[in-house]
Amino acid sequence: MRIHSNIYSLLFTLLAAACSASNERETSEAQAPLAEVQRDDGMSISFREAEPGEVTVTGSGPYGALSPAEIFPNLGQMNATELYTALAKGAPPPAALVAAQARVDQLADVHPEASLGSKTQDAARQDLRPLHSQGSVGVAQSAISAADFQTIYCNPASTYPIYDCKTDRTGNTGWIDDQDASLMQITGSPYRGSIKLELQYGNIWGWHDDGDVTAAQDEVWFVLGYGSKKERRARVYDATGDGYHREVHGNI
Repeated sequence: MRIHSNIYSLLFTLLAAACSASNERETSEAQAPLAEVQRDDGMSISFREAEPGEVTVTGSGPYGALSPAEIFPNLGQMNATELYTALAKGAPPPAALVAAQARVDQLADVHPEASLGSKTQDAARQDLRPLHSQGSVGVAQSAISAADFQTIYCNPASTYPIYDCKTDRTGNTGWIDDQDASLMQITGSPYRGSIKLELQYGNIWGWHDDGDVTAAQDEVWFVLGYGSKKERRARVYDATGDGYHREVHGNI
């Protein structure tokens, strides 16, 4: 009996180790970038597949590098491959990104209302759930002015059904917008200290990160997630005592 017990124990250990290695390999592959763009203006962009049918785009750069003419307002009409080509000055997208976009399109065919760029009428704004804590009002700083952030990053996104812009903030926000959306993006820029931006999507297995990034002073970061229509939410955290501007927008 003791021999059988030891054999069963050994088999269980080997099986657990194999499953762990497989999970680690799948997690590593899922987190590896499908494509990256390094631009002359200092902008760095990564494309990842959080899961089949969900593409995540994160970007960072010095303040002013994220051109609204390229990121806004046409993003709602671009898919991942088109966005890559636009940001990479016409270069064709890598095969891995093309395959990931195909999986997004397959889910969009099953759920047509969830396709990227499916905008609703302005009346849809009236149906938005109340926003959570927005952070406290901070002291305006000159490093990155509220007026510039509003002009460059907020105003071009204001046509989206989901839209919320706050400038001269300090402290954590709690979760902003917790509703079904095919696209959601959070953009933030600290003028004092550093902040963390997090974007999540939910499914029957719980909440999952599209991206969780740290923005340093005078940097601009964004995290974008899109795919099929699912519950999404965003927040700024680790921001106690820091000063920042941020905006959240998306499609219902």
